[in-house]
Amino acid sequence: MNIASCLRERREEQGLTIDEVVRRLNISARYLNGLEEGRYEVFPKSSYCHQILRTYARFLGFSDAEIANMVRECEIKPKINFLLFPKGDTLTYVIIFFLAVITFLILINL
Repeated sequence: MNIASCLRERREEQGLTIDEVVRRLNISARYLNGLEEGRYEVFPKSSYCHQILRTYARFLGFSDAEIANMVRECEIKPKINFLLFPKGDTLTYVIIFFLAVITFLILINL
């Protein structure tokens, strides 16, 4: 049985809804649903996923050994950014890019 199924089953056995867990742990429903659906890409970093997984699993009554195994098995695929410029002040990156191109063209003609 995978991590997502274990978490969901344990929560349902205890008669808890996601909304109740959100209120008690103050963790976003998006992240709890991500854990229970095996969608770890919703987390910005693997360390964030692991910490929320530990907190949630401990809340549901899993042992420390079970939690350690879950964290080891939890795989997060790195996000690949296909943008030419990173998020942020795009205008700054465009200006730097054009200055670099102009400098390169000037150096070629010398």
